[in-house]
Amino acid sequence: MPSPMRCCVLNDCWVTDMSETSQNEVRMWLLEMLGKSIRLSAQLRSLLEAERDAMEAQDTEALHETLEAKRVCVDELKVLEESRIACCERAGFKYSPKQMDEVCSWCDKNSLVSNSWAELLDIIASCQKLNDTIAAIIHARRSQISKGLAVLCGSNTNPGTYGPNGSDVSGASQRDLAEA
Repeated sequence: MPSPMRCCVLNDCWVTDMSETSQNEVRMWLLEMLGKSIRLSAQLRSLLEAERDAMEAQDTEALHETLEAKRVCVDELKVLEESRIACCERAGFKYSPKQMDEVCSWCDKNSLVSNSWAELLDIIASCQKLNDTIAAIIHARRSQISKGLAVLCGSNTNPGTYGPNGSDVSGASQRDLAEA
């Protein structure tokens, strides 16, 4: 249970007790912060979709623009997350995986904060899936480039394997890229 002497900055006001008024202030502040986080996370999801599309189209200009916008969006989300955690801590709830559950059970009438938190977590999960897709695209492109360079340089694309007659093929002739 939160200490009545803890305080939390809520829209330029200091909450110094954990009365019902303070619970309402914390709830309203969290709803405001979660709303901003939801909007930014939805924007991040759109940016990740644009990044994936730019990578698939190999559009480097669009990719650079998208990456810069994504960096700004992620930085803003980090600030909101740090602020949310700090306010919950100031209200007396230690940071842990259960912090929001505990705060919600303390101040969330009508499940408004819980519903916003769940929506944010759903958007974040979809962002993670998109990020995993982008990572797979990057891995596939790197593999293609490595294999292409290996062919150009005359090196074996399957190092450490044996040929059909059991001979070591890792010593295949290699040449500099300039010679290729």
